[in-house]
Amino acid sequence: MPPSTTAGEDWTVNGRDYHNVKVGQVEPDRVHITYDGGLGTVLLKDLPPDLQKRFNYDPAQAKATARQRDTDQQAAAQSYASVDQERAKLQAQQTAQAEQAQAQQAQAAQQQAH
Repeated sequence: MPPSTTAGEDWTVNGRDYHNVKVGQVEPDRVHITYDGGLGTVLLKDLPPDLQKRFNYDPAQAKATARQRDTDQQAAAQSYASVDQERAKLQAQQTAQAEQAQAQQAQAAQQQAH
């Protein structure tokens, strides 16, 4: 169960004020919150020491988690790019086939006219 805060708790992180903070998901490197301004994600490394302790911040684990997330996002981006390339290739083939069919129809129509 993630650590929770009481309703109405205010945080100041890097000079930014968050009012009425409610904690959502806590990850090794960040905490997802709702507050009067909406939704947010705050890096644990940016929190004051008392909040870091509350969320069991471990700098080494946070770095490893951030690195893994970056790796996963890069892999997903490459996968999406691959899918996009395949889709573009398929569309080009379909366009070429449609153009070839049109040309054949035009040629057949022209032969029938003569």
